[in-house]
Amino acid sequence: MLSTAGQTGKTVTAPPLAKRDKFSEDSYWWLFRDLLDKIKGDATGTEFSKRQPMARTAFDRLERKWMDQCKQVEQRSVEQMKLGKTVDASRTLDAFTKKCVEEAVVTVNRMRKDYL
Repeated sequence: MLSTAGQTGKTVTAPPLAKRDKFSEDSYWWLFRDLLDKIKGDATGTEFSKRQPMARTAFDRLERKWMDQCKQVEQRSVEQMKLGKTVDASRTLDAFTKKCVEEAVVTVNRMRKDYL
């Protein structure tokens, strides 16, 4: 999900021949781009002034949670490394990253539905 920028794929195409990329549910980038478009709303800016603080609050909350958890995850990973358990240390970090991505996707999708 993190490496998927859209449906066009990773090909080298001359700009005049390139197809316009489009939204993909499987792309972290596109999910956040869609949320940003929904936060912006129409040209009057009335939606933005109401929606942006709500989105910022939701993501601030997630970021604080991750920062608090990060200390414990890093400590566990360092301890595993000191014991020579490099694979376990990598898995610890991978699992934490995966959990953070999943939580961000749940949050962004919830907000995308709220702002239809």
